[in-house]
Amino acid sequence: MARIESGPLRGFYRPDYEGRSLVNLMASVIRARGGESAHRGLGQAWEQVLAKPRHVVLVVVDGLGLAQREAYLDAVTDSPFLGQHTPHELSSVFPATTAAAVTTLMSGASPAEHGILGWFLNLHDLGVVSAILPSTSRTDVPIADDRFRLAQYLAIPRPIATMPAPRIALTHRFILESRFSHAASAWSETCAIESLAELENRLAQFSRQHQPSYLYAYWPGYDGISHQYGPASPEALKHLAQIDLFLARLRDVLTAHDTTLLVTADHGFVETPLEKHIDLSRIDTLYDSLATLPSGDVRAVSLHVRPARIEAIRKRLQNYRDCFAVLEGEALFEAEVFGPGEHHPALYGRVGDLVLLAKGGYALAAPLRGEPPHCMPGNHGGMTEPEMQIPLYAVHA
Repeated sequence: MARIESGPLRGFYRPDYEGRSLVNLMASVIRARGGESAHRGLGQAWEQVLAKPRHVVLVVVDGLGLAQREAYLDAVTDSPFLGQHTPHELSSVFPATTAAAVTTLMSGASPAEHGILGWFLNLHDLGVVSAILPSTSRTDVPIADDRFRLAQYLAIPRPIATMPAPRIALTHRFILESRFSHAASAWSETCAIESLAELENRLAQFSRQHQPSYLYAYWPGYDGISHQYGPASPEALKHLAQIDLFLARLRDVLTAHDTTLLVTADHGFVETPLEKHIDLSRIDTLYDSLATLPSGDVRAVSLHVRPARIEAIRKRLQNYRDCFAVLEGEALFEAEVFGPGEHHPALYGRVGDLVLLAKGGYALAAPLRGEPPHCMPGNHGGMTEPEMQIPLYAVHA
């Protein structure tokens, strides 16, 4: 993953879709397990290795970037898994956020193809900016009733569905049963878990089955703690130690039953101290110049600006040039930061006329008018190295 050295994205890090990103990982997994993907994989050697075992287990530790791994290893004297194995380096997707990256992991499609570009997504044809994973508006109202065919509306390509063997997802029940998960995924079976111990036991049970399978296990705990306390906080490090032990035990069980264990993350983190939070609603005339509420995440904000106000807003935002870059949305398409593949029909409408990319440890809050900003000491979603760079562990039977 290389630093961009010229143009409007200078100083940021573009995902390495040429062979070292989550899109490429999923392409290799899908093809190795008998499915079809049009994307470049990690390499033929990976696909040959992943085709051999009876089972492949992919564990996704939400928020575990390479920078977080290094900070953890510096803080502990012994690491039974994270320090015992040397990971390969991957990049996330852009935006480096759960909504975009996990949709890629669940479907095998790139962000350009699936069009899920952040926690808040501008669904302009529905007239709403939605928190897309819970499928609610900014005021927590469902975006549509149960009769609305969300899967057909979102139209997410799912190359993972071409894998002939069972595709089994394990995570918290509220995630598995969400309307978005039903609309975006193609699991043949799901299994609800509530703890790392339960996840370990259920994965061990599946690994003993004779029928080949692909198992996807998603653990959100580290991400939630890192948002609340910061990714380098004692609370986050303590939970990462629990994950480290869980992965070591899981490795020993799975590799004894003809199973390859893959461990990765959806994105990394940056520290965002409270003094570096910017309340966009307090920037003079900004909200009044927008056609919709801001969308995206606190590290990559899309602004759909009224045409007559674009130049004035661009000029006003230059006062914050040390905090964030102000980009034309078109510049992101020219740099192909959303990845390969045919663009989702709604993609252009979901990217702002202007996009704000946070620098350093800044976070850009976009609260409803009159409400206080929601400030967290850890965030992600942008295009800096700590957010974008993630590990890939591979332990074979």
